[in-house]
Amino acid sequence: MASEVAFMFGSLGTPLVIQIGSCGALQREIKIGQFIIPTEAEKGEGISPHYLKKNEKADASSDVIRKLSRIIKEKGLAHHAGKIYTVPACSLKQRKTYINGLEKDTLE
Repeated sequence: MASEVAFMFGSLGTPLVIQIGSCGALQREIKIGQFIIPTEAEKGEGISPHYLKKNEKADASSDVIRKLSRIIKEKGLAHHAGKIYTVPACSLKQRKTYINGLEKDTLE
């Protein structure tokens, strides 16, 4: 679903899309209910190759990361910024210790 939304807005010429979703934390210090702001996504699902080359990074805008971080902090909420890993299902065979979160995209 996330890829369909991004594709639709991209087709309309939208310069920026911020999607709010859910992901599972892979680091013990990230607690339930805390926010994860993705700074980069390691691509593990099947849709990314249609938009990015195999070795092309999926980076977030540093300006957007700073603004989101500031807004969440002003609200007094806990958050973590870092790399996430996208997968087509809610399972991960190998734990990646440098990844903050796991995002599931059900479309492949």
